[in-house]
Amino acid sequence: MKKNEEQLILELKQLKGIPADFEYLNGFRHVLTTKMVLASSSQSFMIQAIRFSLSFAGIVISFISLGYVSVVATQNIPVDNILYPARLAGERLQLGIQGFNQESKTDLMLKFAENRLAEIKILEERDFSDNQKLKQLLNDYNLEIAGIQSEILSARRESGAETLAYLLKVESRLSQIAEDLGAIRFDSSDPGEYLETENMLVFMQDFVSRRIFECEQDEHDFSGDGQRWDRVMKEYLRLQSRKEMFANSRIFVSKDVNGFLATFDTKLSGWRESFDQYREIGQDEDLLRFGSLIREIEIEFARFEALES
Repeated sequence: MKKNEEQLILELKQLKGIPADFEYLNGFRHVLTTKMVLASSSQSFMIQAIRFSLSFAGIVISFISLGYVSVVATQNIPVDNILYPARLAGERLQLGIQGFNQESKTDLMLKFAENRLAEIKILEERDFSDNQKLKQLLNDYNLEIAGIQSEILSARRESGAETLAYLLKVESRLSQIAEDLGAIRFDSSDPGEYLETENMLVFMQDFVSRRIFECEQDEHDFSGDGQRWDRVMKEYLRLQSRKEMFANSRIFVSKDVNGFLATFDTKLSGWRESFDQYREIGQDEDLLRFGSLIREIEIEFARFEALES
């Protein structure tokens, strides 16, 4: 028997001793219940219930008797273990089980991104020299962060307040991930790869902040957002940068374009001057007014861009 085969058998035996996570099983049962309710309504509830009971009982028995293949067990596999790919497969399974629950899927993606950073840090502390492994972990981290965007865009809540609370929670998690990212040395990584990783996170933070801004403006609700004034300022800075990129991209600037940009600068300058006066003493209604005005200026600029494209 080859040495790596013996190691594989040893690792499998060790995983068999990990107990099943009944909290996870209960959550999985809830998913199955939902699927049962959404199934064909032509069959009686009793038949559906019997089928569900038998299915879930089989799943429980399988998870307990074959503990080493359970999702929970795979999540305890260290990054430098031969069975590490099983951990990644377990994570994909957890995402698949969530179905169309965008909030739960986002939470898992954030958790898995945190896992990748923690694994990179562990390998660095051990002076791990496999650059390809570190590069793969970085790539997996980037995929998790990038995947959040589609979940946020498709997320639907019962009310605007629930949407806002969800987005603020995501933003808080991203801030924690930014701290974790800053604590990693990346000694063995290509500087370009680290820059890509950092840029991906910054992009996602800006994307979530933009969604929060839109939600707060639509719902007239700024409760629980300690960054609400900074958030509106970000929209101003984003629009200012957009204008400069537009101006710099023009080889020839006509009088009409110059005239519009001059008027646009005047509006932005007036907005900034008034905003600075209210920033320390303003109320939420003042913030709503500034947010609405910057959105109007942005719409006006977007129309001009479309005409000049």
